[in-house]
Amino acid sequence: GRTFQYRVLLKIAESAAGLEADLGQLERDELILELRREPELEYIFKHALTQEVAYESLLPARRQARRAPRIVTPSTGPRPRG
Repeated sequence: GRTFQYRVLLKIAESAAGLEADLGQLERDELILELRREPELEYIFKHALTQEVAYESLLPARRQARRAPRIVTPSTGPRPRG
């Protein structure tokens, strides 16, 4: 979707400071907007096309992992279905 949470980015970012700088630059470039702060910090791509380009730039394996439904079982935890 066009929205994404800060906490998700923070998990994959090299540093919180670098993430803050990058998000700030994207906001200044008017590519993303802060959607809300509560209950958690969330951003939205200003245009759907920007979101599409960002999504398409992900590595194919990463893109597939994002789309794969997950099954959670007590013994195995989350795992891709299929």
